[in-house]
Amino acid sequence: MDHTPAELKEELVEAAKYSPVAATCVERLPVSFCYAGSQTESLWDISIDTLAGHRNRGYAALCVAFLIEHFRRQGLAPVWGALESNVPSMKLAAKLGFTPVDQLVVFETSD
Repeated sequence: MDHTPAELKEELVEAAKYSPVAATCVERLPVSFCYAGSQTESLWDISIDTLAGHRNRGYAALCVAFLIEHFRRQGLAPVWGALESNVPSMKLAAKLGFTPVDQLVVFETSD
C-alpha cells in the first residue's frame, strides 16, 4: 500500500476494524476501495475512494458492486449519500441503480 496516500491508508486501516474493505486492483495494486462508513441493523452507508490516476475507469463500480452483494447476503441494504456537487458520485450511484429518495441540508464552516 506504499502507493496509497497516507491519509487514505489511515482511513482504510480504521475502516477495516469494523467493516470489510473491498478493492479493485490494477497490475496487482489496489486502486479503488469500498467499505461501510456506518451500519445499522438493516442498512450500510457506502464509502468509496479511488486513487486519482485511476478514476473514471469503472474500478469503483466493481468494488461497490462486490460489497453490495456481500452485505445483501447478510440482509443489509446499501445507502448512497453524496453532495449534488459531487457529479462523479451521483453518476456512479445512478449507474449502479440508485435513485434519489430524499435530500439533506449540509452546513459547512467557512474558513
